[in-house]
Amino acid sequence: MYFVIGSDGSEYGPASIQQLQAWVTENRVTPLTMLKDANTGERTKAGSLMELFPSNPVFAPDSGPAKQDPYEANPYGQNYQNPYAATPVKMQDESFPWGSIIRSVAAVAVFFLLQGLGFIFGIYALVTAIQCQLSGNKYGPLAIIVAVIALGVVALGWFMRSQGAPV
Repeated sequence: MYFVIGSDGSEYGPASIQQLQAWVTENRVTPLTMLKDANTGERTKAGSLMELFPSNPVFAPDSGPAKQDPYEANPYGQNYQNPYAATPVKMQDESFPWGSIIRSVAAVAVFFLLQGLGFIFGIYALVTAIQCQLSGNKYGPLAIIVAVIALGVVALGWFMRSQGAPV
């Protein structure tokens, strides 16, 4: 597991070798990208890892400490600029969006107790779910589906109540 050191000096990760290999194919990690070992804290250039760049003779594991010159031994040429250098690597949030789910359930419960406030809770749940999705949470779509279903139930209850049905 490695942390990716962004061009802004921030650390992103940790990421597995498999994730780093995917980023190499997307050109988000280049041989000059700095990595920090999650276990030892040792910093190294990504080009020194044979798992990421097996046919890169420019970087050897014992090539000494990494220097800050971004064009030093650049295999892509002096004028190469990584299009993702200014873009931090965003790790996917894997926490379950309990806040959005609880607000969705509360929307339905509050509707039956306090009527119109159910819509407010439902809209708040949907906004929270959308924020969860935009932050990269892998459960974001599920939170949006639950929030939309809750709003649908509240809307159906409101419609039935307006038609005179006992709800």
